[in-house]
Formats: sequence, structure tokens, C-alpha cells
Amino acid sequence: MKKGLFYFAFIMILIGCISVSVLHAEEDILGTWEGTTSVPDMGDVGLTLLLEKIEEGYIGKISDTSGIMDNTEISDIDFTNNKLSFNFLFDNGYSAVMVDMILKVEGNKLTGYWQAGGDSAAVELEKKV
Repeated sequence: MKKGLFYFAFIMILIGCISVSVLHAEEDILGTWEGTTSVPDMGDVGLTLLLEKIEEGYIGKISDTSGIMDNTEISDIDFTNNKLSFNFLFDNGYSAVMVDMILKVEGNKLTGYWQAGGDSAAVELEKKV
């Protein structure tokens, strides 16, 4: 009887720890992230990424310091195994292109790259406190 109770308690604690770690992993990407990337014909550009959790998954917006992207909606957001991916429409007033962004979560940093129309560049963001 004691052995069965011990195993039951152990399993319940293990389930609790796993649940907390899964919830914590989701919360790690929520909030405001700031950093930089490089854009052809523009050089280094500051980025701000805002991510929120909703019942169906995540929603978010991205902005840049050049003012071309001002709270642009991001879509197809996926966060699996500490990898965040999404896309957004970059419209500079002359043409529009779909941009894919793939980032890895490492503590309070997101690192990765964007790619669009044959171009790509590194992206580094840090969580704003």
C-alpha cells in the first residue's frame, strides 16, 4: 500500500513539473522583443516584435525603426521545440513580399534569420523587461 501511494505521489509530482515547464516554455516568447537585422539597400534596421497568447495560439505584430513596418500583423505563428516561426507581408509602397522568419529561443534572446525573395539576413532580438 505504501509503495503504491509513493508511486502515485511521484507520478503526480512529475506531471506537475512537466506541466509547469510546458507553460513556462510558452510564456518565454510572450511580450516585447527588440533587436536588429540587415535589409538590402537599407543596412541595419531595428526591429520590435510583440507576441501575445490567445486561445487559438499566438498573435503578434512586428515594427521596424525605418517606419516601413508599423505594427504589421504576423501570421502562421508556430512555436515548437523552442523554435519560433512566422511570416508577414513587407510592403514598402512599391512592392510587397512575404517574409518568413525563423528564430530559436535561448533564454531572453531570439536568434535566427528572415528570408524573402532570394534575400536573407540574421535576426537578433532580446526580450524587453
